[in-house]
Amino acid sequence: MKRLLLFLLPFIMISCKQFDVFYYQVLSVESDNVQFKEVNYIYENDDVKIVYDMWSNAGDPGFTIFNKSDKTIYLNLEETQFIYNDYAYDYFQNRINSRSQKSSASLNINSSSYYLNPYYNPRIKNTSQSIIDTKGASEEISYSVDEGISYQEKKVIVILPKTNRSINEFTIPNIPYRDCKILRFPKEGEEKALKYNMEESPYKFSNIIKYSFEKSFQTQVTIRNNFWVTEITNLNYYFFYLDKLFTNCEGENYYKEYSPFKQPNRFYIQYNKPDHYSENY
Repeated sequence: MKRLLLFLLPFIMISCKQFDVFYYQVLSVESDNVQFKEVNYIYENDDVKIVYDMWSNAGDPGFTIFNKSDKTIYLNLEETQFIYNDYAYDYFQNRINSRSQKSSASLNINSSSYYLNPYYNPRIKNTSQSIIDTKGASEEISYSVDEGISYQEKKVIVILPKTNRSINEFTIPNIPYRDCKILRFPKEGEEKALKYNMEESPYKFSNIIKYSFEKSFQTQVTIRNNFWVTEITNLNYYFFYLDKLFTNCEGENYYKEYSPFKQPNRFYIQYNKPDHYSENY
């Protein structure tokens, strides 16, 4: 038994060490014209409702725009921009996107007959023009098609009345903010928060959104949603995540991991403690 414990001890230590290396920097955001309405973070005018949910690793400054009106709205993606610390980035990047699509079909043949294959296509490999079924045979024939589909990125996004479209492209910062006033690898009870006003904030970003009710865009509406980080806190894994008790449809209890810090005006950056660092610095 003693030998077994000595054998398992290094693996237990390695497992615990690997589990304890994750830390999270949580960043809170404020805006001058985006506000909480119940649980949503929203900008709203007579035409549209713009909803933000930034909670993700490195932050998602994208938005969902809902057309409140009875007319079609044309979102001018070519002039819709993301501004990050005074640098402008285009949402429209004139890309050609591609994706693969697989489709299949099957036939059950239960008689002695000669059929024309309804799925025959001379442009698709490995399909024959006919199917011959011998008497008494029951067979399933499947066809699998792998097609590459390419499409041009659109400059204008059409938003029909009472519908919404999501626009996502960028992240905010992807590395933790460093400051000697907060520990990089805090233990329980060592957590501190850095707080900033709009002028002092290390991260400022905006979405400039342009839309029109006319395809010609002779008249446009411009919306600017400004944001800045107001609070930064470093947390260890055990404080960032908690277990919450849930009950399923069968009445069975189970625990699920969740973060009590999750809010649509917050985001986080996950990082780890390198092996050669034993102390904060």
